[in-house]
Formats: sequence, C-alpha cells, structure tokens
Amino acid sequence: MENEIKCVKCARPIKPTEEFTIVKTSKQGKVESALCPECRVAFQETVEQETHDPNILLATGAGLLGAAVAGLIWYYFVTITEFQFGLVSVLMGWLVGRAVVWGAGNKRGRSLQIMSVTLTVIAIFFSEYLILNHYFIKEYGNTYGNLTFSDFWRVYRAYFTEASGFFNLVFYAIALWQAWVTPRTREVGGIVMNRPAV
Repeated sequence: MENEIKCVKCARPIKPTEEFTIVKTSKQGKVESALCPECRVAFQETVEQETHDPNILLATGAGLLGAAVAGLIWYYFVTITEFQFGLVSVLMGWLVGRAVVWGAGNKRGRSLQIMSVTLTVIAIFFSEYLILNHYFIKEYGNTYGNLTFSDFWRVYRAYFTEASGFFNLVFYAIALWQAWVTPRTREVGGIVMNRPAV
C-alpha cells in the first residue's frame, strides 16, 4: 500500500488507528520513518539505561588518551600546515567525547559531559603548549631549552592580545561545544500521534 507506514526499527506495518511516533518527514510532509509503540518504549528504555552506572575510571583513562591524541593532532596540523582550521577543533572535542563515552561503557549523561569538556580543556592547553614551544625553539633554537610553565603563560597571554587570539577562542568554543554534546543523553524525539484512517 502506497500510504502504508512501517516501523523504522521492526518494519511492522503500523495500523491506521494505532499510535505511532513520527521520526522523520519529507519536505512535502510525508512520513518517511516512524516508530511503533513497542519500539518507542524499547528505545526509551535503552536511552535510560545509557545513563546508569558509567565506568568513571575507564572513562577518565580513555578520555585522557583521547585528549592526548586530539592535542597531538591539533599540534601537528598547525605546525605542518601553518594554518588553524576550525574543523580540526570540532574533531578534538568529538574525539575526547567519544573516548569518554566508550570508556564509560557506551554510557552518557551530565557527569560524562563535564568530564569530556574538562579533558578537552586539557587537550587544548596541551596542544597550545606544544605549538608555542615549537615556534619558540624555531625562533631561538635550543639555546634556552623548552618553554617553562611561567614562560608559556606569559607568551600565551601576549598571543591573545593579537587578532588571531580571537579566532582561537572561537575554535576553543567549537571544540568545547562538541565535547559537551557528544556524551549528552539521547532523547526519544519525534511527534507522537495517531494516524488517521485512510
């Protein structure tokens, strides 16, 4: 039947008088995918289970590893290309967020969002230290060694008085937003309704 609606999960035809959830519609308003009541309940239960008992220890370890990898990716991208590209910052936040979700046992929730954002901040400063240290050595050679922590902060603050510092803040905001949304609790969206009889 041309107007028949099937459940996107179980492929069961949805009866004309049965309640269903519209998941996606076309531009013309035609229902492209829907959930039957049983599949909606099952999906709701799955979503709720994702917030229970996350493995915080493994999430922290995986997140730290993700932060280190993300920081190195940002460092190498900037020093090789001599260009800061915003999509790389999206990758940084996403990578840390996914690592946290994976380490937590594919769990989600507010505590993991906070962890993901915190670890992304660490990744940002880790990569910025490597970048500034790279250019410091490039400029002065190995005479002075690596930047000390206090020197890094002084150079870092001075850098943000320049116009390019503003763009970095935009990139940071993008990375942190991605880190926040990646582990957030999923929602059962859509519009619940009864299909009118044809």
